[in-house]
Amino acid sequence: MKDRGRDCSSCGRYNHLDFSQYASFVFEPGNSGGMVLLPPERLVNFLAGNVRAAGGLLVVNEVTTGFGRTGKWFGFQHYGFLNSVTGAPDFIALGKGLGNGYPISAVLARESLAVAAEKTGFRYVQSHIDDPMGCRIAREVVSVMAKGNWVLKGSEMGEYLRSRLADIAAGNKYIKEIRGRGMMNVVMLESGVSAGAIFKGLLERGYFCGYSEQLSFIHLYAPLIISREDVDGFCSAFEQVLDIRDGS
Repeated sequence: MKDRGRDCSSCGRYNHLDFSQYASFVFEPGNSGGMVLLPPERLVNFLAGNVRAAGGLLVVNEVTTGFGRTGKWFGFQHYGFLNSVTGAPDFIALGKGLGNGYPISAVLARESLAVAAEKTGFRYVQSHIDDPMGCRIAREVVSVMAKGNWVLKGSEMGEYLRSRLADIAAGNKYIKEIRGRGMMNVVMLESGVSAGAIFKGLLERGYFCGYSEQLSFIHLYAPLIISREDVDGFCSAFEQVLDIRDGS
C-alpha cells in the first residue's frame, strides 16, 4: 500500500476516533493472508502513537513476519514509532520461524505487564506448555541466525529477487505488480491469468511456491538461505512458464 503523504490527523477516516475507547492496537506487519499488503508507515505510526498516548496496549503478531522474514528480525521494525523506545510493543506473538520447523510458539511481553500477569495468578495451559526441548531448539535457532547474519542475507537476497522479477515484468504482460519485503514476496497476476497453471509449470521445473487462483497471485516465501543461483534458476523457470503461456 502506498503512503500518499497525507496527515492522518486531518483525514476524515481517522480524525474522529476517540482513542481513549480503544484497549489496544493489534498489528500484523504485512503478511495479510499471503497478499503482502504493507500498511503505510504514516498510518501505523499515527494509530499506534495515539493508542499508546491514550493508555492502550500495542500488540504485534509476528508469527509469520518474524525472524528475518521481512528483512529485519521483526516486521514491526519497519515502522518508526513501533521501533522506538517509547513505541516498543507491549506484546509480540511469535511462532513458525522461532522453531525452524519444530512446533513452538511464544509471547514476548513487556516486563511490567508480565509481572502484573504473574501477580494475578493467571495461568495458560496447552499441550506443550513448559516444553524444555522446544525452548532449547528456539534458543539454538536464534543463535544460529545471529551468528550466520541470516537476517541481513535474507534482506539482500529479497532485493535481488525483486529486481529479477521486475526485469521479467518489464517485458511481460501477465504480471500486474510485485510486492515484498525481505523474503516475503508476491507476484500479482493480471485478471484471467491462471495462477494454478503457472504453479504447475514451475513445479514441473523443480520449483515449489504458493499460489491463489482466486486472488491471482504467486506466493514466494523462500528460505533465508536461498542463494543467487537459486534465485536465477527460479526466475529463468518463471520466465519460461510465462513464455509458454504467451506461445513463444
